[in-house]
Amino acid sequence: MLDFTRHQIMKNPSEVMRILDSYILGRKFLIFDMGGYFSPLIDVLNDKVGQFIGIIEDTENGHLRYYKAINKSSRCKFPIISVARSELKEPEDILVGQAIAFSVEKVLRSNLLILVNKSVLVIGYGKIGAGICSAMKGRGAAVHFYDVDPLRTIKALASGYKTGEKSDLLSNADLIISATGNKGLSKNDLQYVKSGVYIFTATSSDDEFEECLLKFCQIVTRDSNLVEINLEKDVKKVHLYNGGNSINFVDGAVVDRYIELVQAEMLLAANLLHTKDPGKLCEVGNSEKRFIARSWLNYYANYS
Repeated sequence: MLDFTRHQIMKNPSEVMRILDSYILGRKFLIFDMGGYFSPLIDVLNDKVGQFIGIIEDTENGHLRYYKAINKSSRCKFPIISVARSELKEPEDILVGQAIAFSVEKVLRSNLLILVNKSVLVIGYGKIGAGICSAMKGRGAAVHFYDVDPLRTIKALASGYKTGEKSDLLSNADLIISATGNKGLSKNDLQYVKSGVYIFTATSSDDEFEECLLKFCQIVTRDSNLVEINLEKDVKKVHLYNGGNSINFVDGAVVDRYIELVQAEMLLAANLLHTKDPGKLCEVGNSEKRFIARSWLNYYANYS
């Protein structure tokens, strides 16, 4: 079993490939990635062209990482297919919001609290952030959001959510859910939060926290979800769950049968890799996506 963090992959790619080779044993292979973990290894994987077929990427964070890596390398010799922006993934993104809301509410109830009338700040109004806002509103929370993208801000405002200056939103929040996938929280942000605030994320901690906060939290959260933050002028206690990683994974990240849509697209994409140009970040065509959607609908219509 391969068990490497993103940092370990970047720090020692040759060791990662050595262990990978011990599994592959000279056979042809492809990589299903969820988060762009192999994006720093493009030059290493180039040396295996002929044996290495290509990469299928599942997440928006990974999509962006491979996009940047391809532009930086300029000599990628294999194709990469991303399903991150597929219409077939949208149901999953919506239900991830529901799954996160369930796990957050479970945490609160274990502490004799409920979501009703709690001030919730969602950082990032992408597909998952929008799903979280909707799920939290449906549970009676007072939902605010923050996003640096003006287009997403307009969309969220039109959906009935309120925003403001980040520092003000942080200081008024009872719960913070960071869903940017792009360093949405830093240690500097903690100077504004209430003591006793609950902090959750919708993705991995290394995607969501600035490095200074990530290192700090790794030190202080070994044995407890209650973190004592020593700031220059203050000491605050913060509830940080699942080590800063996605809270919905605590409860299995269940999105029902809709996950099969994305899984089917990734399997189909694997069969299409040989048709794609090397050095390109590609997507599955609309006709193939509709075929998957029709097959899914027909199967579950008959199944139920």
